[in-house]
Amino acid sequence: MALEYFFTIGIVLCANIILAIGFNIAAGYTGMLNLGQVALFGVGAYTTAILATNSVNPVIGAIVGVATAALAGLLLSLPTARLKQDYFAIATLAFVILMLSLARNWTGLTRGVFGIPKVPPLMSGLLETFLLGTVLVVITFLLAWRLVSSKTGKVFEAIRDDEIAAQSLGYDTFKYKMMVMGISGAIAGVAGVYYVHFLRFVDPSFFALPEVIFAVAILIIGGLGSLLGSVLGASVVVIAYETIKYLPLPLEVLGAFRIILFGLIVLLVLLLRPKGIAGRIDL
Repeated sequence: MALEYFFTIGIVLCANIILAIGFNIAAGYTGMLNLGQVALFGVGAYTTAILATNSVNPVIGAIVGVATAALAGLLLSLPTARLKQDYFAIATLAFVILMLSLARNWTGLTRGVFGIPKVPPLMSGLLETFLLGTVLVVITFLLAWRLVSSKTGKVFEAIRDDEIAAQSLGYDTFKYKMMVMGISGAIAGVAGVYYVHFLRFVDPSFFALPEVIFAVAILIIGGLGSLLGSVLGASVVVIAYETIKYLPLPLEVLGAFRIILFGLIVLLVLLLRPKGIAGRIDL
């Protein structure tokens, strides 16, 4: 029983680390606070769930789910990538709300608030699912590290620090922003596909505002511009989230208390350690 609990927490942690890495590539390395990252996670989850529950091979459904999330990221960049920081964040948050509305109301495809149950697993047991998640984390981390360490990664950082200067050097910043949105979308899709095949269920709560807060808390606590920060931030937040469950509070209070507590933790980090645990730039 203890091992099953450990593996379950590990699986949740793996999904959040992958999601955080994609989020950090956009926000930490390119300066694009893509709050729609959670929606891209949901797009990948819903796509693979719909396909897998309609007799499509789960592996093929998973690949299509990742590709669909990447395409959604690219499409989201078309109307938003030219927006400045605050406006970009607001526009991508609107995308989350749009996807939440679609998930709730397009009942013929998503079953609305009832969600999609009985999604077939990718692996046969918790141990195998945890090991798959660990492999996906390592692969995602190494590929992301190689990307941000490359010339392309340096262009991302130049856009973050001074987009006008990057343009003056001849870089098509819009093209690079589209690239970032596609890459971070694909990574979010990997996390969504992996998580939904573990959970075996998806519903509109994947697009809920608390999930956005959860992702932002991971980013801020871990630190911007640091892949290691993504791992550490996800670890701190997931463990804290799990620990809160054991507080002697009524269930109707616990959900709100979690959001309040994470808000306070983020505020303390901003005040006491503006770069987060392992960040390279100030928040």
